[in-house]
Amino acid sequence: MRSDRWAVARQSRRITDHGHPGWLDQLRRHGYRFYKITNQGLTASDVVTLTRHGDFTFFNYLFTVRHAEELQAISKAIQKRAHSINLYRTSKFVRHPFC
Repeated sequence: MRSDRWAVARQSRRITDHGHPGWLDQLRRHGYRFYKITNQGLTASDVVTLTRHGDFTFFNYLFTVRHAEELQAISKAIQKRAHSINLYRTSKFVRHPFC
């Protein structure tokens, strides 16, 4: 299973780098959902793209077959941890031309 996750992560990077939306459709057909990972926790998304929240840019996603209800605890933990991080001192504080 671990190698499957690594393959999905590696392929998802290729998808977003080279714009292969057909692969995202394949993931959807297999029951995958996409969630943005930001300082606000996990947010369901139909697309994989940069996300801008104020001064911060996020390009992190969770691809999973789990339902939103199962991810609530993870989302809350991300929010809690993010509040203790100075995002201005991270790679999230970037001026990206696409945002």
